[in-house]
Amino acid sequence: MRIAIVLLVVALAVLAWLFNAEKEKNRDQQDQIRKLTADLADKTKRENMELQEKCAAQAEKMYRSFGYDTKSMGETYQSHYSTTLNKCFMSFESTSVKSDAGNVDEFRSKWLLDAYELKEYAEYQRTTTVDKTYKLTKVESCTLIPAPSAKRACNSEDEYAAFVARYME
Repeated sequence: MRIAIVLLVVALAVLAWLFNAEKEKNRDQQDQIRKLTADLADKTKRENMELQEKCAAQAEKMYRSFGYDTKSMGETYQSHYSTTLNKCFMSFESTSVKSDAGNVDEFRSKWLLDAYELKEYAEYQRTTTVDKTYKLTKVESCTLIPAPSAKRACNSEDEYAAFVARYME
């Protein structure tokens, strides 16, 4: 009976040692996983920054190819690389004003484009006329194109802006 008790105590001690060794091994693996996850996150951040920088350069190149200069009044653009869509988007806005015999006409055009493919995702154009007695704003065109076969009209600058915000976040 004593031998059986001694064997059980020894077996229990061996199992306790194996359990602690396994626990230590699991702790080491969890530390490795945390380190690898952090390294991967850093690598992903670096890659995303590089893609954002390339996207910004491409958007500027396209902006200039349209005949605009970053110093131009009334024209602006923004770029954004979407990691979820894996695309570089460019939001472009142009505003011009024409004054004639007491009337002022303002023309505003906006576009959302893929900066590489120049595929159009949205377009908005409006005219505002102001004279001494009235101010008339007319939406000339407002189109949203989330997919080639899903082109649809929009009714306001706010609707256009909400659509574009989803691509430029």
